[in-house]
Amino acid sequence: CKHANRCQTANCSQDCRETVNKYECSCRSGYTLSRNGHSCVDIDECVTPHNPCTDPRQACVNTQGSFKCECMSGYSQSQDNTCVDINECLEDRELCEHECVNTDGSYKCMCWSSYTLAGDNTTCHHVDECTSGQHACAQICKETLGSYTCDCHPGFQLAADKHTCDDIDECLSGPHPSIISKIFTRCQGFCHNTPGSFYCSCPHGFTLAADKSSC
Repeated sequence: CKHANRCQTANCSQDCRETVNKYECSCRSGYTLSRNGHSCVDIDECVTPHNPCTDPRQACVNTQGSFKCECMSGYSQSQDNTCVDINECLEDRELCEHECVNTDGSYKCMCWSSYTLAGDNTTCHHVDECTSGQHACAQICKETLGSYTCDCHPGFQLAADKHTCDDIDECLSGPHPSIISKIFTRCQGFCHNTPGSFYCSCPHGFTLAADKSSC
């Protein structure tokens, strides 16, 4: 009798090996035999406990019967098949509104002084230091384009640090504005300096006139 080749009717999806009175289905590398003993199922090498990609900047991509390692976002493959960082700031000058800082595998946007990064992490919003309280002025804060300046109330002058205010001694600097008439004058009698202002007084036997400066 002629021996029948059982593998011809075995319905193995890939390989078949004939043994005594039976046959065995087997699978090629990258596949495993399913429970039905006939069909082969792809092995997902990317979900195995050990990542087959040795470069930490590579991602494992499963393919039928195998896998491939691709560079992650922010990296490009070099001629020696390693992944190198992409300097996004050089490739696209319009990524950030103000300044672009390259990082490993990515980038970040930064804003100039007096600006803050918006929620889109790309554009910059001007910060009003005067209304937000983010200033160092002792008395008056004046908003300028991209910054601010300090000023002082009448009777004070801006100090050398450009932030604090020093009292003006009107009695020494005179003439000074009369409290009543608002015109520059001098105390006819005595001048007394006060923080931010002054007042006049008269010698014994005299009284201060209505203009608060004459005796």
